[in-house]
Amino acid sequence: MKRACIMLGVIMGFILAVSGWWRLDVQACSCVPSGDPIKEADKSSAVFVGKVVKLEGDANQQIATLHVSKRWKGDLDPELTVYTALSGAACGFDFEMEKEYLVYATKENGHLTTTICSRTKLLSEAQADLDVLNKRMWMMDGAENNQPSDTPTNSTPDSKETADQKERGTSAWLVVGTALLLITMTLIVGARQRKGK
Repeated sequence: MKRACIMLGVIMGFILAVSGWWRLDVQACSCVPSGDPIKEADKSSAVFVGKVVKLEGDANQQIATLHVSKRWKGDLDPELTVYTALSGAACGFDFEMEKEYLVYATKENGHLTTTICSRTKLLSEAQADLDVLNKRMWMMDGAENNQPSDTPTNSTPDSKETADQKERGTSAWLVVGTALLLITMTLIVGARQRKGK
């Protein structure tokens, strides 16, 4: 019986290791591809060009102060603060001092925020976006009052959440199936050992 228990323990340990049931729930950034510049601007609270004049942060976020040189959307001060997660793994955008960016920001908890999932990018890499935004020309003409509210909406379900739910469901069935298999094996081994005595 000792041998059966040891074998059962080894098999259960192997199955737990393979199934990943033990792993920590670590989340990495997963983005739905951003839309074209107009769609991205429509769901953003603010769209502007700004130069980073100050960078601060704490353990969870980077806080960039930007001097705004041009805006397409949002009632913006000449200098404003944009929050983002500290790392790219948490979808944080990596601002650098003295560089200019085209920023697509949403309002969360009263703060403007941006992520690597938006179309925010270095100004030097944003010519295609600038061309489209300049053609749209809501800039300072009052048309932005007709734009969507500050709360972005998602028209598609979060694909990462759906994939995670499927993975957890598959893992659960794997664990249940393995447990049933182990119970069956233990009963068979126990029955054979009793027969042999």
